[in-house]
Amino acid sequence: MTANLDRFQGAEPVAAIEAGDCGGCGGVMYEYDVVICPNKSHAAEVHKDCVGKCDGCGSDGCRACLIQDPDSGERLCEDCREGERP
Repeated sequence: MTANLDRFQGAEPVAAIEAGDCGGCGGVMYEYDVVICPNKSHAAEVHKDCVGKCDGCGSDGCRACLIQDPDSGERLCEDCREGERP
């Protein structure tokens, strides 16, 4: 196995390229981790891990769109927070 690894000696890993700040959590994003928020009214660039579904109606969004309810702990979209659950 070590004979197989000899071809990688001296190789440098490719540095990740920063793509800006996440529209969902505000953290630094790298090119490989960027997606567009599926909520059409928000449509910001966010981390893949910041995308989720509303616990009330199942609509797609990101951490900025789906706010965590302090009482229940559910992540809810704007319609569900206002009591307009389907």
